[in-house]
Amino acid sequence: AISLSEPPYVGEADLPNWMQMLELLRSSVYRNYTLISSRDGRLQPSSVAGMLRFLRKLPDRLARLADKSKPPEAAGALAAGLLEGFRLSQARREQALIRLQAGLSRLYERSYRSGN
Repeated sequence: AISLSEPPYVGEADLPNWMQMLELLRSSVYRNYTLISSRDGRLQPSSVAGMLRFLRKLPDRLARLADKSKPPEAAGALAAGLLEGFRLSQARREQALIRLQAGLSRLYERSYRSGN
């Protein structure tokens, strides 16, 4: 999935697989294809790269929290900084922030706190 207007929910994400699929979409294999997002319509190649950049930030930042034995709420605190890369109306910003906080906390808990 590629979301241009808002960050995606990442709580149940398989980040390595997701990033691998985005790399494939960026490859020459799909150069002559038109990519369509269910929410944002037609995608430019830069859209795929932007989503990939966003997702690549997550494992590193979550791992740093895990190294410091931080609780899942600390992962949610990363959301405000990550949200800065998205242009959202004030009305949507709060909802997107809450969803991103919940997703990051869940992803952190699944990836670093449950013995995985």
